[in-house]
Amino acid sequence: HWFTRAAQGAHRVTLGLAFVGLAFHQMFDGGALAFFSGSNGPDTILVAGVVLHQVPVGLLVWWVLRRKPILVPALLLLGLGALIVLGYAVQVELGTLVPESVTQAFTALIGGSLLHVLGHDPAAHEEEGVAAPGRRGKRLGALGAVIGLVVLFFAARASQVMEGDQTAGAFIDRLAVISLEAAPALLLAYLIASLLSAVAPGSSSAWLGHGLAWSQPIRGGLVGFSVPLASRSVAPLYRLLVRGGASAAGAMAFLVAGPVLGVDAVLLSFPLLGAELTATRGLAALVVALLVGWFVGGAVGRSGARDSSGHVHSVPPLAARIRTGLTPALGESVDRTAPWILLGMLIAAMLGPDAIARLVMVVPRGVEVAAFGLLGIPIYLSAAAVTPLVAVLVAAGVTPGAGLAFLLTAPVLSSATFRALRELHGRRTALAFGGAVLGLSIGLGLVVNATFPGIQPPHLPAAPADAVTALKVASLVVLVLLVLGSLWRNGIRGFLAELSFGNADGTAAEEHGHAH
Repeated sequence: HWFTRAAQGAHRVTLGLAFVGLAFHQMFDGGALAFFSGSNGPDTILVAGVVLHQVPVGLLVWWVLRRKPILVPALLLLGLGALIVLGYAVQVELGTLVPESVTQAFTALIGGSLLHVLGHDPAAHEEEGVAAPGRRGKRLGALGAVIGLVVLFFAARASQVMEGDQTAGAFIDRLAVISLEAAPALLLAYLIASLLSAVAPGSSSAWLGHGLAWSQPIRGGLVGFSVPLASRSVAPLYRLLVRGGASAAGAMAFLVAGPVLGVDAVLLSFPLLGAELTATRGLAALVVALLVGWFVGGAVGRSGARDSSGHVHSVPPLAARIRTGLTPALGESVDRTAPWILLGMLIAAMLGPDAIARLVMVVPRGVEVAAFGLLGIPIYLSAAAVTPLVAVLVAAGVTPGAGLAFLLTAPVLSSATFRALRELHGRRTALAFGGAVLGLSIGLGLVVNATFPGIQPPHLPAAPADAVTALKVASLVVLVLLVLGSLWRNGIRGFLAELSFGNADGTAAEEHGHAH
């Protein structure tokens, strides 16, 4: 959040860290050349690798400093070359220069800072002469991302850096299994969500503003299920609903049901969580949405102003809405949800059985439900993204009640949600909403553990070959093509921008809400 608020300063700090990390990298390159030297000198392949990758490094340095006087990049490049020679000369001292723990922490700092380069929007620095990428730049960025992923895939398949279930090959196998199992349901979810977006007429605000008080949270839950939502769109849509005349009771029910009961999350739950956990998740989300809407929202009343313009918006015929709206709605659904789903699958694949077993041992059984309910607040993943993660956790020994609490809090309790509630209704209402969602989620989790302790998700195949069917492969191919299309339209930075929390109430999300 500090990086978001201080983008320009963070940009400079990141560049400084990058150059510091690059300097150490050059020294370690030289040290490696010396370490792997034999009687005939350094290994030829290693020398070729060190020399060849200096070309993109040099181009990068030159591009970053291209607006400086020519002496600045020239001296920096000469200095980076000299650091390789220095590393070669002092290779014995490199390994003992600092403790290994410090080296690992420094590597993590540099690696995390460089993520800023991948996800940062260049338009934020137009005053520095860096223009936002156009269509050609986005497509080149997408092409580079795809090539990088292909290279990374083949490199990872040959890598055995860690032991047991933490090898790169094991990670890719788990990711392939999860993707194959989820593909048919996810593709169906995209089609249904797109169809709902294309055919849904009228204003949700107006519909939520009518009816008896007890029925308005029910209406909010129905709107939440019918609208395919991205995580950062929920808070802006809540603002639009309240300001458009919706009751706080109905809008708050939507604020809970929308992130949790989206059609993509519900359909994705069946193959990964199983019918029992899916039904439990849906019923629990409905209970939380209705209770929060009735009691917390009902105490607020209606604070928004209806649209008094008097305009009557014409609704095209159903066939015309499907014909003209289905394709754009499908693309929009993929653009806004695919990054979150991919993130959830990646995290689930990273957590091998050994890692989860250690996690289960750390959290005491008596407080497991509360711990995972609280854990969902800072992690904040969309409902579809958290589904594969919970499936892996529960299958490895986490109680179903703890998984349910995590499923309910992670998609709902975000900083953007609290900010929207505080701005519209005050700090007390925001705290009451958060406390109610957290308390109900933990309480329902404890009830599930006491009533249905044996609920388990379906057993995932041990290897990708065991999960292969014609339907799964075909669905996965279509999904990959849809994601590639999203990358092609938005570029890698636009694609990853959906994961940004800094502009969670930004213009783009509000435009998305106006469209719905």
